[in-house]
Amino acid sequence: MKNQKSLIAAILVITLVAVSLLNSNLFAQKKFEGYWETETVTKTSTKFTGTQTEVEHEKIYYKAGKMKQVNLDDNTISIIRLDKGLTWTLNPEDKTYMEIRFEDVEKNMKAIRGEMAQKMNQLSDEEKEMMKKMMGDKFNSMFGSEEMPTVSFKVTGKKKTINGYKCKQVIFMLNNAPLMEIWMTNKYNFGYDMLKIYQKTGLIKGKIPNDKELQGFAIYTKIEMNMGLGSSLSESTVKKVVPMKISDKEFEIPAGYQKIAGPQPF
Repeated sequence: MKNQKSLIAAILVITLVAVSLLNSNLFAQKKFEGYWETETVTKTSTKFTGTQTEVEHEKIYYKAGKMKQVNLDDNTISIIRLDKGLTWTLNPEDKTYMEIRFEDVEKNMKAIRGEMAQKMNQLSDEEKEMMKKMMGDKFNSMFGSEEMPTVSFKVTGKKKTINGYKCKQVIFMLNNAPLMEIWMTNKYNFGYDMLKIYQKTGLIKGKIPNDKELQGFAIYTKIEMNMGLGSSLSESTVKKVVPMKISDKEFEIPAGYQKIAGPQPF
């Protein structure tokens, strides 16, 4: 279960970073630079602990190829540098940081999937069927092979207004199984920078999707999963968007921080 949860968490982290920046560079307006604020409500439920709710607030700075996420509740910071091919996680409390390179993510995710697939093969046919019933269409995505799961997107044609933004619905797919519901506005232009993270970590095979319908900024995202022993529902909503100039210093490690060893990148 630990490895299973680790893989799910890794996929969702990369996903939440990237889907917020889906867009087409066919847009006429200038690329967005500035920040936005989000609120994420996550509800988890198990037979042993009941239902628990966690609320998280973030402020996210962005300029082409660079992003900084500040958790407003615990003050932890993540910086994504597409130009350097890495992510830094900073802890301002003790002035330390950890580094994960994109090139290591795919390698470690493949290793974890291989280990999980091996353990699944050791189960009896009855146990495998029980797992399939509990996990539904997520079973093959998680345990189908040692290959990396493939990311794709489906535009449904549904539309609605969220927080004053006209949005369209896009479904994020993992190995052709629905994983995340996204509502996107076309108001802001972010280019394809963050989709390249998918490529560098192996989640997108080959070329980046060049679908004109895949344009916009994610105002609302919803991830709902049922793993048999428990379920989770995470809803993230953008509350505020502020276009403005952002200094490059926001995307650097501050002076006085010490690098420490981090967990193996998933």
